[in-house]
Amino acid sequence: MKKLTTLLLALMLLAFASCKKDPIETNDDEKVRVSCTVSLSDDGKSDFTNLMTDASVNWSEGWERVYVAIHGATPTIIELKSWAEGNPSKLEFEGEAAKDLITDGTEYDIWYFGHSQQLDEPFVELTGNTLTGSIANQSGRLADIGYCHIAKTKVTAETIDGEVVLNLNGTLQNQIAIALLDLNNVTELFGDAIKGTEYTLAYNENAGKFELDVMEANDVKISVESATGISYVVLLPNEEKETMIKNKQGVKTYAYTFHNGIKANKIYHRTASDGTTAEALKWSEVPTTGTTNGHEWVDLGLPSGLKWATCNVGASSPEDYGDYFAWGETSPKAEYIWENSVTYGEQMSDISGNAQYDAATANWGGSWRMPTKEQMEELVEHCEWEWTQVNGVNGAKVIGPNGSCIFLPAAGLRFGTSLGNDGDNGYYWSSTPYFNDYNNFNFAYYLNFDDGYENYYYRDYGMPVRPITE
Repeated sequence: MKKLTTLLLALMLLAFASCKKDPIETNDDEKVRVSCTVSLSDDGKSDFTNLMTDASVNWSEGWERVYVAIHGATPTIIELKSWAEGNPSKLEFEGEAAKDLITDGTEYDIWYFGHSQQLDEPFVELTGNTLTGSIANQSGRLADIGYCHIAKTKVTAETIDGEVVLNLNGTLQNQIAIALLDLNNVTELFGDAIKGTEYTLAYNENAGKFELDVMEANDVKISVESATGISYVVLLPNEEKETMIKNKQGVKTYAYTFHNGIKANKIYHRTASDGTTAEALKWSEVPTTGTTNGHEWVDLGLPSGLKWATCNVGASSPEDYGDYFAWGETSPKAEYIWENSVTYGEQMSDISGNAQYDAATANWGGSWRMPTKEQMEELVEHCEWEWTQVNGVNGAKVIGPNGSCIFLPAAGLRFGTSLGNDGDNGYYWSSTPYFNDYNNFNFAYYLNFDDGYENYYYRDYGMPVRPITE
């Protein structure tokens, strides 16, 4: 194991191979050449991306690219390219831009998105003025961190002999974090530490500048392709709150908790007892049962890592039917009809976690919320379902991939003042509204024991709610 100081130095610098100038013809009077030079230090290392190559990191020859974000009235992204080979003292990036698009003395952002990997095309896709990319697939090897790397800094424009020269104003700062993990027998990482893996660089009109946006998703995962032993993973920053990264080995789930969230430009590792040696973060086995805000949950081992409550809202035991709610309402009532429905005919977005409309959040608080249609789909597709009885109550035993289970009573549904199909079928609201091409906003998706999750029904009907939590 390397000493901590060596590791941090190794991860803060990146060696680039030499560059070969790619002549760009600019016969068009409306175009100007744009260039940016990156100097490499005498020992062949560069602070260009705060990474470095040691004996185990081999950056191949090929095209390297940076992207200049031009803000203002004509937001534009310009690609600059450099050919890397050998062991040069500098890399010269070149491209072209519309004349007068870049103004002398003005600062612009310059971005780096991964390494070319000898590809003819870049590691991100530039469509119009939007860059898209992903960190979803990683090898876990130090040598490949650069493929998922994102960094940025400022440049100042200067026109010299008709060419726009962009002068770097400092080190490109990481927009990602790096975690040192033990990835033995690990093929997939998930959990709320991974708020998303797909990202875009797009213009934000309200902010007046290009911004990196991460597409958040509850079921996002990072595929680990060929990691062995102690390995490295690139993570996109997450909110400043307790957040976990997880993996499964057999039927058990393991996690590491980042207590203050994940911050850009940081390296996460443990320090050994000698005070200098860097070691992998320590995984802890995740219990399959627990309590949040006084309500019990079960971890079924689902891909998303979500936990399902053991009881319906308003129930005192798993077999108790609990309360019935019209969709988007947080209290039970004596009569369920469209005239007293709060959301019937209203255009709504997903209500999961919205205490005004989510019966789970409103009644249980904390992180409890109604499941979305997709999360109900996960429950259907990844679990075994058995018709059974608990204390004489009919319902479905739902067995997760890790062998844990929950019981959903066949509580039926309410319309008007009547209860129907209780004991014969189960109906559970999701948080996801349904509407059709006729702008009909009278429906929402629900789970039906007979037909699975692909159902929608009138919002004024009363159904139970089974909450989920992280």
